[in-house]
Amino acid sequence: MRESALTTANRSPSAQYEKTPPLSTEDSSTKNKNNSSIVDKILDSIEEEARKQSAGKGAPVKEDPVIITLYRSKLTEAVEEMLKANEKVQAAQADVEKYRTKYRKLVELFRDAELSEKAKLVMDLERARAAEAELGTQLAITQKELEQYRSKLRALGALVS
Repeated sequence: MRESALTTANRSPSAQYEKTPPLSTEDSSTKNKNNSSIVDKILDSIEEEARKQSAGKGAPVKEDPVIITLYRSKLTEAVEEMLKANEKVQAAQADVEKYRTKYRKLVELFRDAELSEKAKLVMDLERARAAEAELGTQLAITQKELEQYRSKLRALGALVS
């Protein structure tokens, strides 16, 4: 009987863990009620399976209270650990989503800053081109004046000589 109880206890909890849906974040009193109900359901299914196995062998059901208490406490601890792990996973996922949102905002800000910087560079380039064109026209005017003064100097030099 002890061997069948051991094998039953070893098989059933893992199957039951796979079947239990993850709990959403609720207040602690509701979680404690859910924890005890999940544990009770798992324990009931284990006991039912043990009865079926012992009834299949034709032997009367003999329950060892020490073993049952031990399995109950271990199962309760395992379920509580699983629920805590689920809560940690959900909290971590919430943190990841929060940081993803912050990252997206930063990327958008950097893009905006880069665009504004590029726009400023384009404006500076346009100003430089306008200044270059203006200086080019002033240079042409100054060269014409220089030629006029040279020709006047030649004319005056010819008159003086």
